[in-house]
Amino acid sequence: MNGFVLFFAHILDYALVIQILAVSVSVVVVLSPVQKNVKSILFALLKIGCFFVAEVMICALLFMLATDWVFLRGNCFLIGYIFCILVYAIFFCKYQPKVRLIMASTVLAISVIVLEFAALLAKSMENAFAESVPIDWMGIVKSLMSLFALCFAFIQAKFSIGDYDSVPVSGVALTVVGSLLSATMCFAYEGFFASTMMSDNKHFVFMSMVFGCFYIIDIVSYMLIYFVCRERDAVIRLEAEKQMSEANAEMIRVSEKNLDYLRSLRHDIRNQYSYAEILLENGQYDEAKKFFRSIGNDVDVSLAYIDSGNKNIDAIINMEMSKADAYGVKTDVTVVVPPRLPLSDNALCSIISNLIDNAVEACVRFDLKEQGVAVRIYPRQDYLYIGVENTLPPDVDKEKLLSLNTMKPDSANHGYGTHIVKRLVAQYNGYVTYSVENDKFIAEAMINMMSDDVCNNPGGG
Repeated sequence: MNGFVLFFAHILDYALVIQILAVSVSVVVVLSPVQKNVKSILFALLKIGCFFVAEVMICALLFMLATDWVFLRGNCFLIGYIFCILVYAIFFCKYQPKVRLIMASTVLAISVIVLEFAALLAKSMENAFAESVPIDWMGIVKSLMSLFALCFAFIQAKFSIGDYDSVPVSGVALTVVGSLLSATMCFAYEGFFASTMMSDNKHFVFMSMVFGCFYIIDIVSYMLIYFVCRERDAVIRLEAEKQMSEANAEMIRVSEKNLDYLRSLRHDIRNQYSYAEILLENGQYDEAKKFFRSIGNDVDVSLAYIDSGNKNIDAIINMEMSKADAYGVKTDVTVVVPPRLPLSDNALCSIISNLIDNAVEACVRFDLKEQGVAVRIYPRQDYLYIGVENTLPPDVDKEKLLSLNTMKPDSANHGYGTHIVKRLVAQYNGYVTYSVENDKFIAEAMINMMSDDVCNNPGGG
């Protein structure tokens, strides 16, 4: 208990308070984005306060335990930072797992590096200038160096990868490994070298430069993964726009084809009407009856066109039906939607076309064209339901299929479809699920038509 009291009486000085506060702000800003409104800012301040108190209490407890547990000496603050950051990342961060790993490991590495960097720099400054300038070098330098943690936190907040769904696994691995190496370096130095070099100023200068380099490396590695994610997202967006352009072009082609058919049909009807009129005028009633029967048997009105009353949905569905027909895949489509939907045309096109494309490709790959693809689109309360299913062969590897990895030979240039669907559905506060039931692969997307994106962009393209 004496160690606990000692911590608050002598160890918890203004410099340590500033350091812990800087880490608290960094963690909340990076792992829980703050919106530009009063409610979000007040909630963020509350979380910063709670994190600060938790961090102080954990460090005090570890400092008390360090009197008996030798391995904690010199590392109790580092362990305290790590523990609190990990708990916050696990329970209070809402990013997807890969993004959470990158953000948490990076802010963790930066926090412990800045802590060690500040201590080393302060010792070197103290040894060099303590006699000529008798001020609290340790406290001042540590306080100023806390700005480095805050600086990186605001860099992460501004260039957040939390907005991107397609994060490469290799980037996650490299970033996490680099961050863990940085943190391990801090532990190793405190445990084996710091106590033996208390008066060597050259050592302090050298090691402060080393940890300064670690700080820069962590920033550069994070920015690299950010630019990779941004580039992949740009490719996905371009692919979505390309699909919408293809849908519009296909709609025009189908419309022109049907218009040509109607013109031809109109010409035939005129000729047939004239011939029937001649037969009736001449009293050739038996011949007229035979003629009318032949018309009923011969006329085949096969307009490849879905008309639900919503021109955007119609354009997308007709494009997909045309593509399926080209592969010989049957389609069963049911669309019951209002004339206007409060959703982006590009988002609708990308979600529907990717889900149907995957089903058509599966029918072709497994030679199940006759079984075809079933499409259902209709509102469910505040959501738009989009369901697409296709039949599978009984012996298919269902687990591999549900992993959603592309099975195309040129996998480097494909496999974006599921990422596009997932990103766009999440943008509208919806969700997408994939399942296999009764030898059928079922993809279902629920898009929230009352989300903020919808309200800010009603019916936008």
